[in-house]
Amino acid sequence: MLKMLSKTSDIYIFPKGKLGVKIANILDFRIKGFIDNYKQDVFRLKDIDNKNALIIIASISYMYEIRAQLKQEGFNNIVCFHQLIKQFPELKTFNSSFNGLEEDYINHKQKYEKLYKLFSDKKSLQVLNSVIEYRKTFDINLFVKIAEPSGKQYFENFMPRVDVFVDCGAYDGDSILSYINFNPNYKMIYCFEPDCISFEKAKSSLKKYSNI
Repeated sequence: MLKMLSKTSDIYIFPKGKLGVKIANILDFRIKGFIDNYKQDVFRLKDIDNKNALIIIASISYMYEIRAQLKQEGFNNIVCFHQLIKQFPELKTFNSSFNGLEEDYINHKQKYEKLYKLFSDKKSLQVLNSVIEYRKTFDINLFVKIAEPSGKQYFENFMPRVDVFVDCGAYDGDSILSYINFNPNYKMIYCFEPDCISFEKAKSSLKKYSNI
């Protein structure tokens, strides 16, 4: 990865946040600048003429959205910060979920193989293979290939339409509304939400539905 970065003259980090600044400080070669959709005194994508410039995505929550934006604007030389972790492990501090991922697969390879044998459908095997490869490489392109559209999250076509649905962490009722659309013939829905404000919003948005 370092070899790839050092051979590229135009390197930008998108966006300019704590993670972006951390990456800029870690890399021991010149970063041409930061790109951001909102902050001042930085580049906007429209300012970058070189479509072959290397863009480092310095975001966890909006990684896929930024990647899609870059692709739409014609940038294909993209590196996500996950791919820098192997060379710069201090970046793991920005998300503890990366700690031990590769080691877990290496140390429990037989358990993964046993899990693999439990699945019979093609989709599940494809997902598990992608998860394993991600734990080895941190390549998010593996997830892009298996991800369902965000609007279908939790309620893909292969999911059963059960009579009783339980939402543990219902937020404002958004997932429950999606489930009702997915299975209008449900018999009972139970939802739990510890945040009082979100709970009241959920009650308001779901009040016209029965058996909740």
